[in-house]
Amino acid sequence: MTTVKILFAVIIFSTLNAFAGGAVGNGGGFAYCSHNQRLFAYDYLLTLNHSFGRDIPAADMNKSIQYIASHLQRLNDPLIKEFLEFFSIIYTQTAGKKFLWFQQKNLRLMLELDLEKLLPSQCRARKQAAYFFAPFAGVPYSSYKYDPDLLASVQAQLQGPLQVSYLWVHEWLWNYFSQDNF
Repeated sequence: MTTVKILFAVIIFSTLNAFAGGAVGNGGGFAYCSHNQRLFAYDYLLTLNHSFGRDIPAADMNKSIQYIASHLQRLNDPLIKEFLEFFSIIYTQTAGKKFLWFQQKNLRLMLELDLEKLLPSQCRARKQAAYFFAPFAGVPYSSYKYDPDLLASVQAQLQGPLQVSYLWVHEWLWNYFSQDNF
């Protein structure tokens, strides 16, 4: 998977929601595709018909993230430091860090009608994997609620590490977009 493919997927997803007239939520998840009985990240499904290059299989999410990070470093991307910080402390609660993680099983599904219209027809059963909470007055960090059981289930399936990396890159990027703009 190319860095450009992941970043472009997030931009496409955000833009499609904006032009469809819907509000962009603050959470991410996976859609269950009945034809192959697997869960896929929304961005992945929304970019299936675009030719961004081939997917790079990864044995685990860390390998996928390392691959993306190596390309961000090569391109001298100004957000590489935050990208590396985000993934170095994923799933932890360390005081003073920019990102904090909180486990919560069975997250309630966010209603996203525009998303449901855009997903392939055989992939409309959705599961909420995470909620993103941006910093606000008095709270200087972003926080994430995530469902560890759902993520472990996705991680264990064919292409699972790739799908989980799609989810977390998407959620990380929300730190740089104001939801007021969508």
